[in-house]
Amino acid sequence: MGMRTKSRPPIHRSCARGFTLIELLVVIAVVGVLMAMLVPAVTNAKRATRRTVCLSNLRQLGVAAQLYWNDNDHKLFPYRFTADSAGTRYWFGWIGRGEEGKRQFKRDNGALFPYLKSSGVETCPSLNL
Repeated sequence: MGMRTKSRPPIHRSCARGFTLIELLVVIAVVGVLMAMLVPAVTNAKRATRRTVCLSNLRQLGVAAQLYWNDNDHKLFPYRFTADSAGTRYWFGWIGRGEEGKRQFKRDNGALFPYLKSSGVETCPSLNL
């Protein structure tokens, strides 16, 4: 009699398999393309927002100047009011002496401050790049 070999039961592999490297690379490429399409839209939205804030600030400054004009017998404020050893008072506020970027600034000394108070009117956001 010949030798009989025992047959082994088949090995069951798990049905769940992982992602291949190609599949992962394709997903990364698709995400990259989507991000590339999204960046210009976000940039344009930021630019439009800055433009709107700038226009709003200009409008508020114009209204404040008109109110000042009406309250002061139709006389407009001078560009510069007074200067002393500590700083200079302009229509928009007081700026101290010193190196640019390190000088003190007080907007409550400006001619338009009573009309603007703390409404957040500043320079255009595009100037602060």
